Amino acid sequence: MLQQAITILLVAACLIWLGLYVYRFFSPKKGAGCAGGCGCGHETEPQPTAPEPRITMVSSDDLRNRLKARRG
Repeated sequence: MLQQAITILLVAACLIWLGLYVYRFFSPKKGAGCAGGCGCGHETEPQPTAPEPRITMVSSDDLRNRLKARRG
């Protein structure tokens, strides 16, 4: 009898724990429900983006000339 009560309590505790995490997963996050477009007063400005790295193209002729200059 005591073993059944302990088992029932453990299963109930696991189900409550699992239910809590399911509820937290599916509940709307604070401020994320409308993504700032519902007029709720939480308008967000776009985040400034970092400048993209500049890529310098080097011609194959330029590479050949550099290699010749290194070799002497």
